[in-house]
Formats: sequence, C-alpha cells, structure tokens
Amino acid sequence: MSAPILRSLYNLFSSNCPIQKFETDAPIAKSRLQTVLANAGLGARRMMERRIECGNVRVNSRVAIIGSSVCAGDRIEIDSKLFLVVNDVSEATKILIYNKPEGVITSLKDPEGRPTVIEQLPELGGERWLPLGFLDIKSSGLTLLTTDRALANAITNPSAMIDREYICRVRGIVDDAQLKDLISGASLEGSPVHLRDIKVLNVNGAHTWLRMTLMSDQCRMVRRLLRDQGLIVGPVKRVRFGNIELRRGLLRGQSEMVDSETANSFRALLGAIDSKPKLTLLAA
Repeated sequence: MSAPILRSLYNLFSSNCPIQKFETDAPIAKSRLQTVLANAGLGARRMMERRIECGNVRVNSRVAIIGSSVCAGDRIEIDSKLFLVVNDVSEATKILIYNKPEGVITSLKDPEGRPTVIEQLPELGGERWLPLGFLDIKSSGLTLLTTDRALANAITNPSAMIDREYICRVRGIVDDAQLKDLISGASLEGSPVHLRDIKVLNVNGAHTWLRMTLMSDQCRMVRRLLRDQGLIVGPVKRVRFGNIELRRGLLRGQSEMVDSETANSFRALLGAIDSKPKLTLLAA
C-alpha cells in the first residue's frame, strides 16, 4: 500500500475514534514501543526508554509506559509529531556498500567529533543505517551497512564465520617462514585467529603487497597480526565481505546499493533469514 493511501486512511480516524482492527490470516506483528521508535531513527533505544519514562510519548492518545507493545494501526505521538505504525513491506533487505576513506569512523556517532560513515550516507525515511562489522579509522575500503537489525545482530554472533578479504602493504620483504607462521599459528593475545589464506601479490622496491582472508572482524586484526611478525604495516584496504565485493569503479567516499539477489544471499550466509513481520513508522 502506498504512503498517500496510508495517510488517507489515517486521516479518517479522529482522536476520539478507536482504530478499527481487520481480521487477516497474516501474523500480527507486535514490537516494543522503544524498539519501533529507535528503528525509525528517532533516537537510540535507551534514549527512547527515557522519553517514555518521562511521559513524553503517547500511544493512541494515552501516555505510554515502559514495556508497552504496539502493532500496525496504532498512533504514536512524540515531540508534537504524529506517526502511524504500519507493517514494513520492504521487498528486500537493504544493504549499502560504502567505500570508506581513511580517517572515517565506522560508527553511528563519535564522542570525539570525528567524521562517521553515517554522515556520508543517503538519508532514509523512517529507517536508519546500521554498520555490519567495523573497519578501523586507519583502514579503507568495503564497509557494509543495512536497515535490517536482525542482520546487524547476526554479524556479532561468534558463530558467524564469514570471510573478509584485505589487501595491505608492508615495508620490506615477507619471507616464506613468516607466511607459514601466520597461516599455521596465527593468534592474538593467546587466542587463535581464523586466518584462512595469505598470499604475496607483489613486491615493489622496499614494499610487499599482501592479500589476506580472515573469518572474523576483531579490532585492527590485520595490523596486529602483521606487527606480531615484526612487520611495519602501511595501508590496509578491505575488498570483499562474504559474497559482496568492492567494485573497482566505486571511488572512496561513494556508496551504492547491493542488488536484492546478492543481499538475500548474504543474509543466507549468516543464517539471518527472518520471516517475522516487522513494524515501522509513517509520518501522519
């Protein structure tokens, strides 16, 4: 159903008239009020919880309380703005590729005021971008973001073994013994690292270019692994994340949407297939 039709339906109801519920064979989606507000980009979930506790949110003209659930057809009032809760009928998970430059934080916000990936992305009506994994501030390349919270949560699961491919430059020559040590016994702080592959791409003067494939995404993992071998690490660039690759023509600071077929395949790799209906907000 289009947004204009939904708005017209909303205008048929006055504040003194209850929302009519229609019987349907489809499952009725219910979500916590603070979750729906946060997912709509109105603020972090904890912030929304505080707003609810302070009596700043109304549902169907009544002051909301913590723990309240909402479903499609409910009306929410916050900051003198009215929203209608509707079913999210998006045909496919939205995944965005962003070619992150060095010096940008992979985060929703930064207390130090440094630029974040969120500030560089196209705005969404009623939704917000969530990072899929992280890329440290000194590294560049493929950064994925999604509107799907279930997918974002799946990335953080320790069982989510999905490979990430990096190209990096180190000073000097990397010998066979160092490569063997890395591939056979890579570890950080006593814990094994799932380093799937490492290859020398090119030796250019005083530098060696490497291609590394890892199955996890710990902070600065590539740099830390190479430094443990006594290597001085230069640029690090991520070029692949699972089945999604960084297109050569996508310049630093640019972004593009992943096609629906690739997005669904990526979700399947993570086991993040979720058939539950979802809720979102429509400005009234």
